[in-house]
Amino acid sequence: MRWHYAARRHQARQDSDALAPIFPAANTKASLESLLHYLSDRRQKVLGVLPNLPPSTIATLEASPPLSSVTKEDLFSIPPEPIPDLEVEQVYRLAQVVDTALFKTYLLIRPTLVGSLCRLANYCEVAEVEGVLKERKVRSDVTCN
Repeated sequence: MRWHYAARRHQARQDSDALAPIFPAANTKASLESLLHYLSDRRQKVLGVLPNLPPSTIATLEASPPLSSVTKEDLFSIPPEPIPDLEVEQVYRLAQVVDTALFKTYLLIRPTLVGSLCRLANYCEVAEVEGVLKERKVRSDVTCN
């Protein structure tokens, strides 16, 4: 168990080192903490809309192309309106973006929370998340939905 913890700390340190060219060292943690709070807030708002959809609509959305195949232009075309006013497809894509970004942020600053996000109903980009979890050799019981 001690080795597993040390390996996680080492991976977190490598992740932080990878961000060094992007963020100044003094602001990295604070910036990611702010992002974490923002994403958590967005997630609650998105989840307030999606569960109210009929199961047939959810099934149709889940059959849509993966987030990785959507262009940036399509994502940037989602209007900055209140989430309940967006179209169903836009809310679903927003949920995918928020949950996947939340997953990645947890990996960087709070890796112990990755499992709790994955055990909840979520909209993470499956291919992306599975690849990261396999690469890090995370236990098989921690898989995102």
